[in-house]
Amino acid sequence: MRDSQDQGASRSLTAPPFDLTRYLSESIEQIVKNALASTLRTPAQSAFLLRYAKTLAVGNARRDELEAAGEHIPLFLIATITDACNLHCAGCFHHALSTGMAQN
Repeated sequence: MRDSQDQGASRSLTAPPFDLTRYLSESIEQIVKNALASTLRTPAQSAFLLRYAKTLAVGNARRDELEAAGEHIPLFLIATITDACNLHCAGCFHHALSTGMAQN
């Protein structure tokens, strides 16, 4: 009887894997809800946030569909736009690759 209790306790202590994409999606949704509550006196701002919330929900649903089909779509896209490249900017991917800093 004691062994089955110990096994049950060890199973309940195991946390499910952390899902960063889901965590970020839910956090953004909460930020939008809180912002919406603070804009109730300004209809234009409220309308914008409602449209944004709808777009966010559609994007999350589509991202979930694609993830289930084996295609990962990142929640955020970071773009660094410049007119010229000297290959020595902080965070330069080319520099990281050429010096062997990137290991993927």
